[in-house]
Amino acid sequence: MIGTAVTERTQTTQLAAATRYTPPLVSTARPMALGLLMTVPALVVLITMVSYLFAHPGVDHPAIIDTITSVVFGSAFVLAVASPAVIAFGLVRSRVRRNSLICQGRPAAYALWSAGMYCHRCGFCYWPTTSDPRIPARQPLSTSQFRWAVWNAGGYAHV
Repeated sequence: MIGTAVTERTQTTQLAAATRYTPPLVSTARPMALGLLMTVPALVVLITMVSYLFAHPGVDHPAIIDTITSVVFGSAFVLAVASPAVIAFGLVRSRVRRNSLICQGRPAAYALWSAGMYCHRCGFCYWPTTSDPRIPARQPLSTSQFRWAVWNAGGYAHV
């Protein structure tokens, strides 16, 4: 049909966002695409440099000092042109490490999170009972303290 649209939305309450058991995962698609795109100029410069080293127009035997100078300056230029791609791939690597850390800690964080309670009357979170000695049982915690304890159990409190 002409003129129809479907919109999907997800709504999260402030309480659910304040007590979530994992931080949101960060996308790696944009830095990866940017890194791949920034690799193209570096490859063009590298191919140009290599072709210049093997084909010297008008010179049969170039001097060794000219060849070494060309290799050094050409390599430095290729590295300078490739540095944005290296930075983008470094960002991808750090995001992948962060996401994998969160995924590894999810089961432990979820187990602790699901045992917790929230009192709507007083606005605090607590655990009725706990098997972990680091977690205070029957002690009121703010939502940020509750989230920190859950994220700490998952191993990503400082992410």
